[in-house]
Amino acid sequence: MNILCLELHNQRKGLLIWSSIMFISVFLFMAFFPSMSGGNMGELLTAETAALIGEETSGTIEYLYAQPVRRSEIFFQKLLASGITFLSYSAAITAASLLSLLCFKAKNTDLSVAAAAMVKIMLGMFFSGMIFLCIGFFLSTILKSSRQVASTANGLVFGTYIFGIFANAFEKNVTGIKNLTYLSPLDYAMPTDVLRYGFQIKFVLLGFAVMVISIVCAYSIYLKKDLKS
Repeated sequence: MNILCLELHNQRKGLLIWSSIMFISVFLFMAFFPSMSGGNMGELLTAETAALIGEETSGTIEYLYAQPVRRSEIFFQKLLASGITFLSYSAAITAASLLSLLCFKAKNTDLSVAAAAMVKIMLGMFFSGMIFLCIGFFLSTILKSSRQVASTANGLVFGTYIFGIFANAFEKNVTGIKNLTYLSPLDYAMPTDVLRYGFQIKFVLLGFAVMVISIVCAYSIYLKKDLKS
């Protein structure tokens, strides 16, 4: 568990900073607008793709070598730490959203119904975020440095976001373009769709499939990877 504690310790600063920023941003946004949008997936993906490559980039991989643990333990403790960090981040945003809803709700608003809808939206954001987190773990096993992780992560998030935009913008004019949404995890749990139709089984299954494949591939590569010091 030493690696888990160390990883949580290393991630605590980023968690506190981003959770505070998002908490304040969501609260202020809700003060002026009746709806809100999701968090910064690019920053999330960048942070979690660095989880398996951070020590190699910083040159402190010897610390892990010195620990009496197997690579499998290192992998899963880092994965668990990232999951806990993202869960904490999501909880902070959810708390900010619910507090904002309580403070700035319109007259005659059914608070219980509105709160349930808000929680459903946050669950959708958490689901999409977990997909990116798992993809990030896979990327961290095949890229050589944290700098590559940052550029690749931002490009990936932006690219999948563009796929979703094109799919929704031209679905009436271009046959089959709607299928691009399958390449955009952000579209797996869009707030309007989640509130109107609930979570669609096809996207839930696809999302979990992407997570499982990403983690299995990352694990397989990490066990055989030559870790540079």
